[in-house]
Amino acid sequence: MIVLQIAYMGVTLYAPALALQIVAGIPLWLSLVVIGLVGTAYTAIGGIKSVVWTDVFQFVMIFIGIAIITIKGSILLAGSSGDSVAEIATRGHRLDFINVDLDPRTRHTIWGMLIGLPFALLPNWCNQSSVQRVTSLRSLTAAKRAFWMLCPCMTLYYITLGYLGILLYAYYNTLQCDPVEAGFLSNFNQLMPFFVLDVLRSLPGLSGIYISCLFSGALSTLSSGINSLAANTVEDILGDIVKKSRFISQTTAAKLFVFMYGVIVIGLAFAFNYMSGSIQEMSLSVFGACGGPLAGLFFLGGMVPRANWKGAMSGSLITLAFNIWIVLGAQMTVRKSAKLVRNPTDGCYPGNDTLTMNVTSLYSYSTATSWTFYNTTGLPGVVSDSPIVQDEVFFLYNLSYVWYGFIGFFATLIIGTLVSLCTGGDGGEPVEAHLIFPMFRKLCGVESKYKYDLTELDEKNKDNGQTSCCRPDEDSDSV
Repeated sequence: MIVLQIAYMGVTLYAPALALQIVAGIPLWLSLVVIGLVGTAYTAIGGIKSVVWTDVFQFVMIFIGIAIITIKGSILLAGSSGDSVAEIATRGHRLDFINVDLDPRTRHTIWGMLIGLPFALLPNWCNQSSVQRVTSLRSLTAAKRAFWMLCPCMTLYYITLGYLGILLYAYYNTLQCDPVEAGFLSNFNQLMPFFVLDVLRSLPGLSGIYISCLFSGALSTLSSGINSLAANTVEDILGDIVKKSRFISQTTAAKLFVFMYGVIVIGLAFAFNYMSGSIQEMSLSVFGACGGPLAGLFFLGGMVPRANWKGAMSGSLITLAFNIWIVLGAQMTVRKSAKLVRNPTDGCYPGNDTLTMNVTSLYSYSTATSWTFYNTTGLPGVVSDSPIVQDEVFFLYNLSYVWYGFIGFFATLIIGTLVSLCTGGDGGEPVEAHLIFPMFRKLCGVESKYKYDLTELDEKNKDNGQTSCCRPDEDSDSV
């Protein structure tokens, strides 16, 4: 969990810093340091309460920023092009949903999206940030209600982002100007902030709202992550050492670890500037490679009653090392990439009157002295398009990133189960039923010695503000 959170926070910190570099010309290193320190500071001072309330505000800002860009871009494109966004995207093969290629090295297929990708997203519900929020609620019923409310929000979120992606393609296709191909940008990760400046240049202040949207997403992830990392370190790793210490309290120790992890994340964010691929691919690679074993660990405990600590440690650590090896190997070699038809560059230069849209703004960005950053095609992050024979690269390095989580999940589950069975299983101490997933209790013959069902107990306790951490016949010491 610690490896997952640190790596993922590094990616999310890198994104707004890159955008700020495009919009305001602020050096990347300065943006990373400022954003990282701000998030670290308010998390250390305010704790979980500040994290939750700032997350609510940032959630609103994210949706406002996305909505403004989507609506304004759609209006601008509708008034300048006779074709719809979907028609332009279809011609450019951006909406080819049905790809049934069975080769796992193919970047996106229907099998990878439906089978592989869910296991890259599954760690969202298995990490400390999510567990911390669930256990802060008054009852299990409230936790379930929160997840049901989350479903439509996330569905709308991903649909909107998908549409925004093809809108971006359609806009520059109609403009006949690909800023990356024309040399205005060094890599595709800079395209969205560039699009925001182009679309919202006539509306003062709105581009700042989009930057606020990016900052909100980054600070939300950063604050949640380092808060949970500090809690894990103080409670689970150090444990009684801090509790019994006469020199430092748990609260002070947690704040110190918040600052320590904040500095580590800032340092790691610099490294992502030298990685290839989109930010989305980086984040899902991290979630799959590190989160797959984490999710497998949760399911090992919930599905296999005879699992023990030896199996859990062996399965998760072996798989984590294996997945990290694949990801690092893929980054250090030229992999098979999707060959999509890119937009032309005919409209990027003055004297081209074939289009009705205003193309001089793009050209002025590349020639004005304040935008010299765009002429940086040699910067790190540019993905090589040089042809390469696929068989020259080790096949696991060519594996699509959507399968990392799938491999991590099932490898942890299989190795953990086998090692547990070979090392004595539960050691004659049967696991309690409330620790096993309901559908596996009867299947595995697990029975509870407690009188009350967990959900029933929640219903009884929610009126007086109690939670279900303690059951009727458990004493405080055993808890």
